[in-house]
Amino acid sequence: MNRLFFTIYVLSIGLACCRMLPATPTFDPTRHIAFDELKVGMKGYGRTVFRGTEVESFDVEIVSLVRAGGVKRDYIMIRCLDERFDQAKVVQGVSGSPVYFDDRIAGAMAFGYAYSIEPFYGVTPIADMLTVPQAVQPRSRKSQARSVPIMLDRALYSNLMQEDLLDADLLSRLWLQSGLARAARSSSNNADEPAELPLAVWASGWHPAVLQSLQQQCPDLHWQFDLTGGEAGESSTGSDVQLEPGSVIALPLVRGDAAMAAVGTVTDVIDEHVYAFGHPWNGTGDAVWPMATGTIHNFVNLQTISRKMGSALNVVGAIRADEAPGIYGKIGESAAYSPMSCRITWPYASHLEDFQFTIVQDELYSALLASVLSANCVLYRGQLPLEHTIRYQAEMSFAGLGPLKFENTTSGVQISDVLLDLQQALLMVLGNPWKEVALEQFRFEATVEAIDRVAIVREVSLEQTHFHPGDTIQVQVQLEARRSGMESVAAELTLPEDTPPGKYKLEVGSHLVYRRGLQRAFPHRFAAFKAGDVVDVLGRVMNVPRQGVYVVLGLSPSGIALQTQALPNLPPSRMLSLSNKARATALSVTRQMLHTHVPMEYIVRGGHVFDIEVTQEK
Repeated sequence: MNRLFFTIYVLSIGLACCRMLPATPTFDPTRHIAFDELKVGMKGYGRTVFRGTEVESFDVEIVSLVRAGGVKRDYIMIRCLDERFDQAKVVQGVSGSPVYFDDRIAGAMAFGYAYSIEPFYGVTPIADMLTVPQAVQPRSRKSQARSVPIMLDRALYSNLMQEDLLDADLLSRLWLQSGLARAARSSSNNADEPAELPLAVWASGWHPAVLQSLQQQCPDLHWQFDLTGGEAGESSTGSDVQLEPGSVIALPLVRGDAAMAAVGTVTDVIDEHVYAFGHPWNGTGDAVWPMATGTIHNFVNLQTISRKMGSALNVVGAIRADEAPGIYGKIGESAAYSPMSCRITWPYASHLEDFQFTIVQDELYSALLASVLSANCVLYRGQLPLEHTIRYQAEMSFAGLGPLKFENTTSGVQISDVLLDLQQALLMVLGNPWKEVALEQFRFEATVEAIDRVAIVREVSLEQTHFHPGDTIQVQVQLEARRSGMESVAAELTLPEDTPPGKYKLEVGSHLVYRRGLQRAFPHRFAAFKAGDVVDVLGRVMNVPRQGVYVVLGLSPSGIALQTQALPNLPPSRMLSLSNKARATALSVTRQMLHTHVPMEYIVRGGHVFDIEVTQEK
C-alpha cells in the first residue's frame, strides 16, 4: 500500500511538472525541410532585416552538405547570391536568419569566416533548433537569468578582508563564460577557422573609457560595441513590430538612460514559440532572458566581419532555453530586471544629475553591468579632472538577504577603485556557493571634486624601539601631498599594562595596514560560512576608510575561533585539545591588536614596518 501511494505521488509530481513545461512544436514537413531532402546546387532564399524593421529576401544556393560537422549535428553550407552580401561578406547580427528551399525553412545562418572574400555561411538545421525547448525547466525553479553559475571557490570566502578578492585573471575568466564574450571572441576569429556569427552588441549612452575598461578586464577579446544605436523603448515606431522569421530579435541587458543589448535574427515563430540565432547565447540550457523586437539603423561593410547596427524596441517575451543549436523564447512570458539609480555631483557649479536604469537579473551580468554603469555615470560629463577625488556610496538589496551599504573615497586613480569595489561586492554576494541570490535594487551616489587628495608616506620615525607595558609609542609621519607639500602627522599608541614581553611588528601607513592587521588578529570576523555572512562581512570590509594614517600593533595570540565563534583566553592545553578536534572545521588563531587612526582628508599611500620589543619593567 505504501509502495502504491509512493508511485502515485511520484507520477502526480511528474505530471504537474509536465503541465508547467511548454508544449512546443515539432518538425513540420509542410513548414520545414529536412537535411536529407537537400542537395548541393539547390537554390533558395534567406530572410533578414537590412535596415529598419522590414524583412527582405535574398538569394542563396547550397554549396555543401556537411554530415556530422559537429557532435551528432549536420550543417548546410551556403553562398549568398545577393549583391549586398558581395560587399559585406560575413555579417555580425545575421545570426538566425532563416534560409528556405522549396519555400520551407531549412535552418538558420549561424557561422562564417572572418576576412572571407566570398559570402559563405554555415546553416544550423531547423530540426536541431526545434529540440532546444527540451532544456526548459519548470518556471517555479527559476526567476532570473543565469548566464553562468558563478559559484566562486569557497576558499575566497575564508578571507574577505584580503586586498584583491577578485584578481584580473578571475574577472577575465568570468567574462569569458558570458554571451558578450562569445560575441567578442567570434568577431575576432582567425580567417581559416569557422566561427559563430557574432551577435551585434550595441550600447548607447556609454563613455568610451568605460567600454575600454571591459577590454582591460578581458584583454584576449576584442569588443565591438555599436555606440550609435539608441533605445526606441515603447514608441509608436516600435509598438507594431512583431517577431517573425527574418525579423530582428534583441536581448536587452540594460534599459533606461543608457542601454545595451545583443541583436540577432529570428529563425521561426510558431504561435508564441520563437527560435533564433542558430548558435548559443551563453549555452546554459534553461534560461530566463528578456526577449524584444528590434530595428536595424545601418549595415556597415568591414574587411573583417561586417555588422548590422541596431537596437532593441519592445520587450515581448522571454528567452527560456539556450543551447548549441540556438535559443528558444516564448512570447508573453517575462524576465526579471533590477532597478538601478545613480546620482552624480560634478565640480564646477556643483552640477547634479540623476540616472535611472533597469538591468537584467543575472549572477554575472548584474554585477558587471551595475558596476560599469556606475562608472559610466561618473564619466557622463566627460573625463575626470586631471586632479580629482571621488566620494561615493552604494546600497545593494538582495532577495532573502539584508542590504549591503558602504561608502568610501578615492583619488587620483580615475574610476578603477569605484569599479573594483562595486564588482567585488556584487560578485562575492551573487556568486556565493551557498545560495542563489538575486539583486533586487541598486543605488549609487558619487561626488566628484577637482582636487587631488593623495598623500605619500615619505618618512616614519620612532623615538625608541624598546618599551615597557604601559608606555606610549609616539610616531611621527611625514606625508607629501601634491599641492600642499610636506606635512607632519603625530600618532600615539599606549601599551596595556598586561602586555606580554616579546618582539612585535609595528606598522604605520595606509588603510591597507589596518586591513591586514584586522585579518591577522581576527580572521574569524572576515570569513563567511553562509550567504548572509558575506553581506555582513563585506559591510565591515568595504567601509574601512581610505583616508587618514593608521598605526597597528599585533600582539600575542589570545585564543582561537571556530568558524565565527571566538574562544578567547583559553589555557594552552585546552587550545591544543580543540585544535585537534577541529581540524576539519574552520579553526583560526586570534590575537590581541592595538591600533589608532588619525583621520585626514588625504588618502594615504605607502607605510613602514618597525621591529619593537616589549620588556618587563625593572
